[in-house]
Amino acid sequence: MVAFRTVSRWVTLLRKATAIRGYRSTEPSPLGPPSTSLTPRRAARLCLKDPAHLSHEERHVLTELVGQGTEIQTTYDQVQAFGRMVRTRSGHELDDWFAWVEHEGCAPLRAYAAGLRKDDSAVRAGLTLPYSQGVVEGNVHRLKLIKRSGYGKMGLVTLRQRVVLPQAS
Repeated sequence: MVAFRTVSRWVTLLRKATAIRGYRSTEPSPLGPPSTSLTPRRAARLCLKDPAHLSHEERHVLTELVGQGTEIQTTYDQVQAFGRMVRTRSGHELDDWFAWVEHEGCAPLRAYAAGLRKDDSAVRAGLTLPYSQGVVEGNVHRLKLIKRSGYGKMGLVTLRQRVVLPQAS
């Protein structure tokens, strides 16, 4: 949700200013030493993650990152507010979030909000209704995995046997 360039810029500034290091494991990794630098990808993941599920180290790194400026703090707050809306299905808060992002949001977040506005009814339905496409998407994913396992050699008859017959039993 936060643009890669925005996060990259803030992480670069943060590295130069505080020489902050990322995650340190107490146990040695069998694959070698872990990367200790805060990358834009890690910073974005921390901003998107539910604060209740952050470890102590992640919380410390995020506090350092967010404390670097008001723009990153505002962006973090807006991303977290949208995440809360998704998790709690609070579609009634969407208009307030749109207004907040349009007034104070960074350019990439404003562009994201504009894209959501184009499909407003579907976004509202997704944020309010209890229905989910999860089961359908899971079955489509399973079907694609079965089809790929045939490496293009599996015909429709064999595919039908592997998909329909296991469900019937």
